[in-house]
Amino acid sequence: LDDPDDVVFGSGLMETRTAVTLAPTFVLGDGMDALVELRIDGSSEDVFLDSDGDAQGSTTSVAFGMTYTF
Repeated sequence: LDDPDDVVFGSGLMETRTAVTLAPTFVLGDGMDALVELRIDGSSEDVFLDSDGDAQGSTTSVAFGMTYTF
């Protein structure tokens, strides 16, 4: 997403952001599924903070979920 006018993000910077998500679903048994999601967000500027509070150009997040259908 290209935001040259800073309308979308409101970060005060003219930046371009990208996101890539990988989300495979696994069938564990009858009616039981698991989903693991890996997402990587990147920016042309250092707008993401790491655990130390330092600005970075990208961030990674992971999510896990399970569903049971009966």
